[in-house]
Amino acid sequence: MKLRSLAALGLLLFCTATWAQSPAPRPWKPGDKPGTPAAPEAGRGRRVGKDGKPINLINGVPDTGQFLPDTAILGRIDDRHFSVLEFRNRWYASFPLDRPKTDSAGRLEFLNSMVNKEVLAALAKEVDRPLTFEDRTQLRETRQQWLANVAFARLVADSAQPTEAEIQHIYRQKQSKLHLQHIVTADAPTAERAREDVLSKRLTWEAAVKQYSTARGDLGPGGDAGWVARDAFSPATALEVYDLQNGQVSGVFVSDSGWEFVRVLERRSEKQPGLEQIRKVILDEARSYRMTSRVEQVRAQVRERIGLVYDTTSIVWATSVFAADERARAASAQGALDLTGLLPEFQPADTARVLARWKDGRYSLGDFLAAFAAVPVPQRGKIGNFASFRWTLDGFVLEPYMAELSLERGFDRDPLLTVQMARKEEQLRVEHLFADSVQSKVAVTPQTRRKYYQDHLKDFYTWQNVTYAIILRHSKAGMDSLLARLKGGETAASVLRADSLAGAPSGSIKTMREDEHETFHKLLFEELKTGSIEVVGPDKNGDYAAVQKLAHDPGRQLSFQEVESLVDESLQNLEAERMLKEFIARHRTKHRVELHPERLMLVRLTDPMSD
Repeated sequence: MKLRSLAALGLLLFCTATWAQSPAPRPWKPGDKPGTPAAPEAGRGRRVGKDGKPINLINGVPDTGQFLPDTAILGRIDDRHFSVLEFRNRWYASFPLDRPKTDSAGRLEFLNSMVNKEVLAALAKEVDRPLTFEDRTQLRETRQQWLANVAFARLVADSAQPTEAEIQHIYRQKQSKLHLQHIVTADAPTAERAREDVLSKRLTWEAAVKQYSTARGDLGPGGDAGWVARDAFSPATALEVYDLQNGQVSGVFVSDSGWEFVRVLERRSEKQPGLEQIRKVILDEARSYRMTSRVEQVRAQVRERIGLVYDTTSIVWATSVFAADERARAASAQGALDLTGLLPEFQPADTARVLARWKDGRYSLGDFLAAFAAVPVPQRGKIGNFASFRWTLDGFVLEPYMAELSLERGFDRDPLLTVQMARKEEQLRVEHLFADSVQSKVAVTPQTRRKYYQDHLKDFYTWQNVTYAIILRHSKAGMDSLLARLKGGETAASVLRADSLAGAPSGSIKTMREDEHETFHKLLFEELKTGSIEVVGPDKNGDYAAVQKLAHDPGRQLSFQEVESLVDESLQNLEAERMLKEFIARHRTKHRVELHPERLMLVRLTDPMSD
């Protein structure tokens, strides 16, 4: 239906239950002190300083030194000070859709939310309500997660700083571009076998390409991949490949196309900016490589300790389903970022497949799907190949054992853990304070609910939804054959079933709701008739996607009885939000609050993690 209830009011306790209690700051303008931004270079979108060098833009404003240092103070409540760094950290730790605007009013709103959190935390500490069994369960779960995080921080991140020699080595590699040939296979054993045949000279390179390679779109005979920049590879693969001499063959690595290895034909110089200009990029790459290698070392020790064994067949099969889904989305995305979070559909018998076993248990595909669905969409990586799928699987399976390792090393006394546990306990106490002092006092009468329903009738209408099939093919001939089958009366479901049984999952049948603005939204809701088919592609890999509209539900008006509980929830949330603001305002007067809104537009509002 079209009416959404408010977001969980727990979020109000920490981020959004704010209002301007100080005078609105005057918006920052070019020329304000400290620092005066340079004017734009004539005819260009970039800025230059007096020395002619480009000036970085921060939040759309030239950085000429006017931004405050991270140690600068933006405000305080009693003896608790809020620094620029804390403001930036809190801003980027909050949910993006719940952040206010980045203008002066939005920043002041967020700063006020930080003050209000301290007001509630102080009151909750004073009330000292006993924690419940459920609270203690949450604390145990949080402790395990943070024990694993501390193990990562101390055993991996702390040792991930690259040396100057490593930075120089990567910079030298970036000054070349390689002409490569490659052999791509569907699985690692086949790639290793092909590579061994080449190295032992049982097969010439050209013969191995013909026998083994499944690559599409090669630029010439012999698996010619053309001139390939170093950035096309992962950091670990790039380090290996760009150290090869002409004629040498790399090890097997995983890519978007499958499992592959390359041979160097020739190299040429590639002009690069000066080292200092790209030092941060190189530093990030070197750090990523070190961290990945160190994580694998630690995980290997834990895997050996618990006797972890993978069911490779099940992992390969599950990976193929995710790969087909990712290819179908890529073929239709047209450059758009997919934030829907939808996962491929699996039958119950498939979710029971075991992916890994160890001495204390097992992990099924169903377990994996539940854990993966719980990961915020922006944080999910692609898992359409064996290596990335297994890497993600390791993260889920090994977390409790990383926590054990953390305890063995004495990391349970680490400040990183103790601070996070204190914050979690504070959050639970504030939630109880809100429930006892605000939520329990909210009351909505039947008359109010009925009036709200009548005033918002247009909002109580079910969403339209469309059921559709998306089926992928790797060539025009394959797509023409598919279209002939579909137009000849074969159903999309039977085609997908046959592809799956043949070991080549090619797509899925899905339902899209009117408010879910996915890639095919306009096509399905405005253009295609039920039963019609649209072909999208080819994409850069030569893939085509057939989209068939199978059914269309136009939606209907919902009765009061059907939505009464939703109306009640919405009204309670609105009333609770009003009461919460009044509650905080009463208690905020008991504290000494000092804010500096005039400094907020001088905060460099960029993610501290990228500094």
